[in-house]
Amino acid sequence: MTEGKIVQWLKKEGEEVKSGEPLLIIETEKTEIEIEAEVSGVLRRILTPEGASVPVTQPIAIIGLPGEALPEVKGTARAPPVEAPIEAIVVAEKPNAGQVAERARISPRAKRLAEKYKVDVKRLQGTGPDGLVVLEDVMKLVEPARVAAKPKVEQTALGSKIALTGRRKAIADRMAASSRSAAAVTITMEADVSDATELLRKLREEERVDTSYTDLVARAAAKALQEHPMLNSVWQGDQVLIPREINLGIAVADENGLIVPVIKNAETKSLQEIAHARTEIVRRVREGRLSPEEAVGSTFTVSNLGMYGVGFFTPIINFPENAILGVGQIMRKPVAVNGQVSIRSIMPLSLSFDHRIIDGAPAAMFLRRLKELVENPAQLL
Repeated sequence: MTEGKIVQWLKKEGEEVKSGEPLLIIETEKTEIEIEAEVSGVLRRILTPEGASVPVTQPIAIIGLPGEALPEVKGTARAPPVEAPIEAIVVAEKPNAGQVAERARISPRAKRLAEKYKVDVKRLQGTGPDGLVVLEDVMKLVEPARVAAKPKVEQTALGSKIALTGRRKAIADRMAASSRSAAAVTITMEADVSDATELLRKLREEERVDTSYTDLVARAAAKALQEHPMLNSVWQGDQVLIPREINLGIAVADENGLIVPVIKNAETKSLQEIAHARTEIVRRVREGRLSPEEAVGSTFTVSNLGMYGVGFFTPIINFPENAILGVGQIMRKPVAVNGQVSIRSIMPLSLSFDHRIIDGAPAAMFLRRLKELVENPAQLL
């Protein structure tokens, strides 16, 4: 990370700030995160306004004591310091319990959307953990107004312009870099997941584990990558590194674009553990609480577009990785089984790989092995 965008200041100039208390929200190339105050005091001056992008080393605010002389900060506009009344500080030392509870009950992104459309958070029934109000809860109320206000594009005689900033710009840069550098090839296979469908149903009903097809494929990929480690390789400068660990990236789409949270050391996890890890990181993505550390370090990515009705597709390699697996919509098809025609559940699989590093034969062997594991799911338990 070299720069961040100030999305929202959670405190105003003159307000008391406590160490460890959320101070602002920033947008990185990967996600949005809350930044906590490092010290206690008063937010004397905000040096960087909301919407501005700044290098990670640039000061963005000054926290001090009332009446304390403020330091000169190079490159920032001077403004008279804002004094905080002592009475306000005394009151703030005992924060209102309702205010604290409200912060705990709503995710940062949901809070910003609620404030923008003046939604009374107390009227919302949170669907997140422990009743947390998440972005989707607020969107149910504001979607009509949000859609009406959506065209924030510059209308010109030539058409519309949309500025690429933050995560969208990072996605554009990474995808362009991948397209320019990789000699990408995509191969496809179909896997019969009829037995896997039954296994997932039993896990949900008997073990109460919310296991999805993505989890099944992720577990199969982790096992297959152990046998075919070149597919788990990543670029490191002008060399290719084959890590010992398998860190699976799971492509997740939200309203701000694509993000790839990572399940670390997937080779050590059972199917149920992968399901739990995937559920947790996707939940944090939806709530806007994914940490930067949870969105880096992937060695192989799984992208599932099956829920959108997509079959085979060409996934773009997530640089610096050398391969990515695409999962399509499961379809019921007639298949020859032991000389008889049977209706089976068929899953399309698309593997894109960098042909500079991986030849077609080892890529095909990896995909064939993954297909075998998915079709024989008992090996994944």
